[in-house]
Amino acid sequence: MLYFANWKIALICAICALGVLLSLPNLFSPSQLAQLPRVLPHKQVSLGLDLRGGSYLLLQVDVAAAQRERLNSLTDNVRNAIPASTSQAMRLRLPSASPITSKTHARRCAKSTRT
Repeated sequence: MLYFANWKIALICAICALGVLLSLPNLFSPSQLAQLPRVLPHKQVSLGLDLRGGSYLLLQVDVAAAQRERLNSLTDNVRNAIPASTSQAMRLRLPSASPITSKTHARRCAKSTRT
């Protein structure tokens, strides 16, 4: 069994009582605080935003910019993956409003739409 000296127990109880005494003003409204004796502390702790009711954050994502950035990243990855000898035959470009295309792919699409 644990044994604590009596002075340690008394010190811990005194510190806890002091903490309760200093936090009492937060339990009363300002009108009730005015009626309390002057011996007791009257200053209330100002609560932060999270304790006063929290905050409401609205985060928005620019989907078009995220897609454009992703397409640019994919284009760079494909360009790095293509060997230098074939990069002349198939040049990737990223038009501002259309998906990634290549010259050979554009020719195939043009031929398929004619027939």
